[in-house]
Amino acid sequence: MKRLLAIINQLKTEVDGVTQSGLDIRPNDTLGIFKTISKRLQSIMDGLPVDQSITVEVKNVYGMERIYPVCETAETFTNLTGLKTLTRYDLSAIKQLGFKVEQKQVSL
Repeated sequence: MKRLLAIINQLKTEVDGVTQSGLDIRPNDTLGIFKTISKRLQSIMDGLPVDQSITVEVKNVYGMERIYPVCETAETFTNLTGLKTLTRYDLSAIKQLGFKVEQKQVSL
């Protein structure tokens, strides 16, 4: 989470710099500003180590399969769905984004 806040703060600094620098971007040229911000954000993200895996725990609750997030990244995905659990469909979409889905091993 601290990494994300650092990226947001750095991006805000970049946005302020772009809008005040007098570059070839007119105040009404939102597409140009968006492209500049996107390029800068991508360069920031390229410099960060990114964990491309999530860990989930599968539980059987009253005969229904429930997939619970274990790591922070998996919790972020549940925040996007607005639910406390993920579905098999969600996991499929997450895999299509390039993430590896790992299942927490149950210890006896």
